[in-house]
Amino acid sequence: MGRVRSRAVSTRAAAAAFATVALACAAVGVADTTGIGTIPVAAEGTPASDPSAGSDDGTGEAEESGVAAEQANPGIELEVSFDVDSVSRIAAFDSELHLERGRFDGVIYEEDGENKLRGDLDIPASDGYFVAFDFMPVTSTVELLQHEEVTGTSELDLVNQRAHVEMEAELFVALSDVRQDGIPLRVGDECRTRVPATIEITGWVNLVEGAESEMDQSVYAIPTFTGCGSAEDLDPLMTGLVAGEGNLLDTTLTTRCVATCPVRE
Repeated sequence: MGRVRSRAVSTRAAAAAFATVALACAAVGVADTTGIGTIPVAAEGTPASDPSAGSDDGTGEAEESGVAAEQANPGIELEVSFDVDSVSRIAAFDSELHLERGRFDGVIYEEDGENKLRGDLDIPASDGYFVAFDFMPVTSTVELLQHEEVTGTSELDLVNQRAHVEMEAELFVALSDVRQDGIPLRVGDECRTRVPATIEITGWVNLVEGAESEMDQSVYAIPTFTGCGSAEDLDPLMTGLVAGEGNLLDTTLTTRCVATCPVRE
């Protein structure tokens, strides 16, 4: 999807407009049917209008634009939350792993004139079915464990209620209940990659509540494994079966809320 903009929006003005939209709508008695609302924002390099001066055409739109621009300030944080649906093709097996629906909770914030993004990615354990060596069925429980906070940048497009995000997630790949042709391999409770896998997630996100956004396909490597085997060292076996480059991840983000997100239970 191209980065088409119908109006240039400054970084601070865009962030402030998203953060204040709910309050602005409530103040003027306008129902917000999208969960975000829309407030015009002054174009880049254009001075904000005086809120008490009214608009040139008498509609009051310039007044709202001035409020949004004047309330822009450093350090503003915009809460965002998405449901995360992902399918990964594991190159070593040439098989797909359908991950259970996860969730990303984070904030878009301004730092040094740039909109940045940070948050937590929580993906439940998922059951996988693979075929090793083109004939041997292998089943396991796969869990992606966040190593550190997901970080990245976000380019806000207020007019179209969307954002272009570039996120980097560091996730350990943990395996449990591994069975080869139905026989337990006894990998134990500490079987996971030696270092986290680094996965980049990029693309345009629709910020309207309930909207689905397909992200760009990610390509990532699964590192070697450690801690596998309760009775014998199974690190080489797990590494040979699963680790390697060229793994693919297709991710869909569904917007839960923006700016006014409830406290997570």
